[in-house]
Amino acid sequence: MTKEQKLYPESQEFELKKSFVGFVDILGFSNLFPKKTQMCLKLLSEFTSHNGEHFDKLLDTGERQIRAAAVCFSDNIVTSIPTITNHDKPDLFYRPLIAFLHALSFFSYRAFLNGMYMRGAIACGDMYQTESVVAGEPLIEAVRYEKVALYPRIILTPSFKQQLDLFIKGSPYGWSKKDIYTNCHIEQDEIDGTHYFNWLGFHKSNPLSNRSNTKQSEIIQTEIMCESFIRKEIEKEKDLATLQKLYWMKHFLEKSISKEIIKNQILA
Repeated sequence: MTKEQKLYPESQEFELKKSFVGFVDILGFSNLFPKKTQMCLKLLSEFTSHNGEHFDKLLDTGERQIRAAAVCFSDNIVTSIPTITNHDKPDLFYRPLIAFLHALSFFSYRAFLNGMYMRGAIACGDMYQTESVVAGEPLIEAVRYEKVALYPRIILTPSFKQQLDLFIKGSPYGWSKKDIYTNCHIEQDEIDGTHYFNWLGFHKSNPLSNRSNTKQSEIIQTEIMCESFIRKEIEKEKDLATLQKLYWMKHFLEKSISKEIIKNQILA
């Protein structure tokens, strides 16, 4: 009998948990790594600070604090968090969803600050995850759809949309589909009609501390600076595939900046 057979007898069953799972690719990482190795390693370390474990803790205040697990391998990140669909207890689905989206927006913004962009997909289904093993059909689906995403965006897979629609049918908190899509910053791309997660819009309001005037100003200035940088990159770039990604990101930032200008005009 081998050591592996002793550790994992045939009768043992590995527990699968219904989970949200995201697979993202850090675009530009391979080119940047040789030039800024320490910065890239620091970025990956920030992403995996939870040691691949899902964090769920009841605080002394009685509040439940949850965080998604994250595992990195080179320029790819897998993040997941268990969830439960129960129409009588919408928090069991919605709170993990927000924690999951928060992780994705955090990863995307940190990469964004360092001149890199995320492309990926999010799915939902039965998953198995430990510190060293991540496996499940939704992960396979997310990996497949990451390539379909094409542009620097995080798209929704059929399994994710199916589970979200099932949740919405229960009219959680009295919200409509539009309310939930707005709160989660799920939008439809004007180019091809694909639904994607607007991580930047989400980051502007999550966590609550990001809503301060100081933080909002910082984020907007970062958007303007990055949009200007992308314009210069477009002028130099010759590769068509790269140009498509840059133009998409430029349009994405221009839309986001325009929204802020309109909002400020209304508030003035």
